[in-house]
Amino acid sequence: MKKWLAATLVTFSIGAASHSVYSHLKLANSALELTRLAAENITLKKSLSNAELEKKKAVTKANSKAKAKGRLRRTVTSIPFLGIAALGGFEYYDFNNWKKENPNGTKKQYICESLELTNEVLGDVLLEIPSEHRPSEGLIREYLPKCEVYNYSTKNI
Repeated sequence: MKKWLAATLVTFSIGAASHSVYSHLKLANSALELTRLAAENITLKKSLSNAELEKKKAVTKANSKAKAKGRLRRTVTSIPFLGIAALGGFEYYDFNNWKKENPNGTKKQYICESLELTNEVLGDVLLEIPSEHRPSEGLIREYLPKCEVYNYSTKNI
């Protein structure tokens, strides 16, 4: 009986030891996986930060280009005769770009959309003019044409 008890204890000890080794190996594997995931997380955070930085640079550059275009347009349109032709050319170019995005749109819709955007930025543009030369916003709004309100989704033009 002692042999049987000793064999059982040895078998139990070997089983416990092998389970302990298996558990430690599993724990070590989990630690390695956790380390790998932490390193991957750091790499992803860096690449995300770089992507955000690149996006911010691109937006800033696009805004700067838009401002430069606006300055150039204002300068060119202030020259007599050439300015009138340039203004017509700029509007024609803008309308064609708008038409690509709105193939079913009409000139009246384009004009109304342009007027709506003009009304939105009018105050900001006037603030850029020195106060001694700045006309009143109300005076300018009086001279801006009014548009009919269209329901573009229900009207097929």
